[in-house]
Amino acid sequence: MKKHIKIITIYGGIAIIFVIAIVGIVISSLKEYHDKNSWAVFEIAGDGIKDGETKFSCIPNTNVREYQDIKYYGKGETILLDYASFTINRVDIGEKKGVTISSDNDLLYNGEITHKVCLMVGDGCRLQAQGKSVTISLKDIGYQ
Repeated sequence: MKKHIKIITIYGGIAIIFVIAIVGIVISSLKEYHDKNSWAVFEIAGDGIKDGETKFSCIPNTNVREYQDIKYYGKGETILLDYASFTINRVDIGEKKGVTISSDNDLLYNGEITHKVCLMVGDGCRLQAQGKSVTISLKDIGYQ
């Protein structure tokens, strides 16, 4: 009977490892899919920004979508302003739609100065550099 239990334990262990590997692959694939197929729309207003401007230059400009007068920015894009910039680190399309941005310049969020912020749709922060500032608001999240 002990030999039978060892065989069942070995097969059970192999099955558990196999299931864990499959779950890991699925989660990794979903994350990669979201990173390539979700974009954020920002409303930026302040010093050096023209009223009504909705499209901003960015680098590397490879994960960007444009529809009519709206420009959607994806993970890895750095939006360039005249005196500052910020990078999109993550676009989350899950239960809480949001985006994580970072900047070498100061980001003022909830009264604290930081260099990385997670914004939910409708939320915003201030980007400050060289005595100028802009308000960055997350307007929407798009995905396909």
